[in-house]
Amino acid sequence: MATLHLVTGDKGGTGKTFLARTLAQYFVDREIDLALFDADRCNPLLKKIYQNAGCGEIILKEGKEYENDARPAYLSAMKKTTLVDLPAQVIDALKKWFEKNSLFEMAEEHGVDFTIWFVSNGEEYSLDLFSEYLSHFQEKVNYVFVKNLHFCGEGGWILLEENEVLQQKMNEYGVKVVNLPSFELDSCRQMIGKHALTFGAATQYKAFNVFDRQGAKTYLRKSYEAFDSVGVIYKDIEVVANELSAKKLLGSDKHLKLSTEGESVNGKGKAKITSSKSEVVSELTNNSVGAL
Repeated sequence: MATLHLVTGDKGGTGKTFLARTLAQYFVDREIDLALFDADRCNPLLKKIYQNAGCGEIILKEGKEYENDARPAYLSAMKKTTLVDLPAQVIDALKKWFEKNSLFEMAEEHGVDFTIWFVSNGEEYSLDLFSEYLSHFQEKVNYVFVKNLHFCGEGGWILLEENEVLQQKMNEYGVKVVNLPSFELDSCRQMIGKHALTFGAATQYKAFNVFDRQGAKTYLRKSYEAFDSVGVIYKDIEVVANELSAKKLLGSDKHLKLSTEGESVNGKGKAKITSSKSEVVSELTNNSVGAL
């Protein structure tokens, strides 16, 4: 039982792949077994960065010749947490993929959940497209609306706040809202992209100075705090806790705790995984950063 995380947005350049890379690092640092797929054929950056970690490629596109090309992502989600970086303007193809394959019916049988991460820059077209996602998929998927603060600061979301119809839909379908922090150091951000580094690798990259490395650590810490605050990834963490609990039992049946060594942002330390949702997040929020 796992989740298929689908990262999308209204157009290229809104931070969609940046979020996918951040989520990938989050899962790595939380020691969650993860599969990655890049469906962005125009700019397969996730594949480039995580090719050594086995990032796969799929095609999610209308047309009979592509009807089987996205199946590996779903098959993967039957076994483990799976993250897909979708291309821009993919909603029509995504609708047909779900409908033609009866994915919701299959998912109920296989215990697969779907989470759509929609990255927005606050513009009207972006909000309209997200509204279309809500109208079509309704309560059948989980939603995370991601405010990309790199393009639109915390006070710049007036169009969203004034859109009463969209606000009503978001409340009806339980949309979680995440503020994705801006990566403050532009030069470091550009170098990370140029050298195809994971964010974890950037925190330890010897060619960076201490300010650059700290900039990467700070960005990850703020992002992780944002993810944890909405609790949308609890299920993925619970899967880890349950798997570990089956291997080793410490303490009473009501309070299962397992510990694993982890690399911390501030040095080495132990991160504990518990079977309680709140404890899982609080124990794991040790700001560990892996170098995958």
